[in-house]
Amino acid sequence: KQVGSMGGNCGSAQPEADNRPLAVRYADAGLMQPFSMDYKNNFEKEIYYAINMLRTNPQSFVRQAQATVYRGLVKKSRAVELAAECLQSMAPTQVLKFDDSCNAAVRANNEAICQAEQQEPVEGGNLAKFKEQAGDGREPLGVEYSFYGYQ
Repeated sequence: KQVGSMGGNCGSAQPEADNRPLAVRYADAGLMQPFSMDYKNNFEKEIYYAINMLRTNPQSFVRQAQATVYRGLVKKSRAVELAAECLQSMAPTQVLKFDDSCNAAVRANNEAICQAEQQEPVEGGNLAKFKEQAGDGREPLGVEYSFYGYQ
């Protein structure tokens, strides 16, 4: 066995993490670029890149997930270990595309959360906002998850 840099034993050497900018890695992966009118800022574009890279190559995110433990971002939790196991076993799925109605609902919900200035924001709200904006009794299908901090 090899000895890892943290002093532990490793079954094999770990490949170096890809530290190139996300946009470069996304382009090299050959994934579909969003149109400039699909996002309002660079943060939205990078989230889009990250989601689609995760969907098409989940195993590539294992090292980043494990690095959160070493940086002290997650403590007293098996969450990262479980996430890494899940990522390693996931099969690739199709890429996501921006949807104008969904984006508008999420932006409206985020604006409402920011305006409320609550210590602990209310979870969810994106699907409710989407239903409100869709009108005509249309019922959105989906699941959402809110996470506001690490413990």
